[in-house]
Amino acid sequence: MSLRLTSAFFLAWVILSPTVILADTANLAAQAPVTHGKLPINPSPQVKGNQNALETDMSIEQVIRKQLNDMRDLDFSKAYYAYMSVDFQKAVDLTVFKAFVRKNPTLYRNKEFKVESTTFQDVVAVVKGKLISVEEQLARVQYDLIQENGEWKIRKIDLIPLSQPTQVFPRR
Repeated sequence: MSLRLTSAFFLAWVILSPTVILADTANLAAQAPVTHGKLPINPSPQVKGNQNALETDMSIEQVIRKQLNDMRDLDFSKAYYAYMSVDFQKAVDLTVFKAFVRKNPTLYRNKEFKVESTTFQDVVAVVKGKLISVEEQLARVQYDLIQENGEWKIRKIDLIPLSQPTQVFPRR
């Protein structure tokens, strides 16, 4: 189950929803200019021809892993300001971002991030993978990243919980 949210309903949904949360700045950011379905951002030379894909992928993956480390350290402000794109920050303020992260233990109690694929759609790097929490909760995640001033920034996080932790009962 996934859901596209508008900015008017995002805050209420983050606070009230017991299940899937999807932060999608493509729909949230009314201020973000869109031209013919593409964000008007110039790709770096690395992305254009996808030369040095390993170097590009490592840079992209490092951004995600650093943000996950900050979330694990409960430094939500750094996770927001250092790694989220400008259009995301215009659409979703820090308070809403913190509520989103707190509602998803696979984000702030992450123990492992397994990258399944990294692809490029025009100027957007799409990273799909799985997050595993310390409680063994599993979630499918997709990050969309764009370049801002030569640095990769996260534009969108789609998170779909796949499992809940199993409860272990003591033997009698």
